[in-house]
Amino acid sequence: MDKLFLLGYGISYSASPEIYNSFFKKNGIDARYLLFDVLPEKFDIEVRKLLADEELKGFNITKPYKMRIIPHLNVLSEEAEELNSVNCVARFGNIFKGFNTDKAGFVRSITKYADKISGKTALLLGAGGVAPAVVSGLLELNVKKIFIANRTFEKAMRLSERFERSVAIPMTEIEDVAESCTIIINATTVGLHGEKSLVPESSVHRGQILYDLIYNPDETDFLSIGKKVGAITLNGKRMLKEQANENLKIWGYVK
Repeated sequence: MDKLFLLGYGISYSASPEIYNSFFKKNGIDARYLLFDVLPEKFDIEVRKLLADEELKGFNITKPYKMRIIPHLNVLSEEAEELNSVNCVARFGNIFKGFNTDKAGFVRSITKYADKISGKTALLLGAGGVAPAVVSGLLELNVKKIFIANRTFEKAMRLSERFERSVAIPMTEIEDVAESCTIIINATTVGLHGEKSLVPESSVHRGQILYDLIYNPDETDFLSIGKKVGAITLNGKRMLKEQANENLKIWGYVK
């Protein structure tokens, strides 16, 4: 039996096992996908054990390990190397290769609104593991300018310096900037456990796109505010499904 995992920390909410195991069952594939929740202080030891399992076919990586996994891999895809972020690993014999399917998943999840955001301004909340893929995806969709806000301003600065048309702002400026943006994306965990939106209702209006990469719960406070004022609201389910399709191709289960 092929073994596959989602490697992360605090990931009991994840819908990934349901998505992949349903696919395997439907297609008669002898494989099993499980959650692998690892404490930060045990990460390196547990990863070495994971990679030594001969039945391991591949695995996904989520918060907070998308960069920390890289030294354990033999090679990276061009996209993963460019973004310095890995969310999918495939085994080829004794070689473990890291890929990034976050960008493809994000872009495909929002293609419907490509014309609406082309040439416009975006606000990205968060500068963590998925953020480089989101910024790169927005640039591919021809967004004119991307404001990046993060709890640690220096982290937002480092991310903005890697990409053109990107500007870091302090969290205190979110309220002022948000109103002028066509799309606002939450790439933080704020809302995962019922926390209030980082963007106040006064800065949100009809016609904007509010995209929360969180998918469990279905509707965070951020999206609830958007729905209330008549904005377009999206959660992370579509991105998760698009990523899954890419991951299954990389692992060789679909063409």
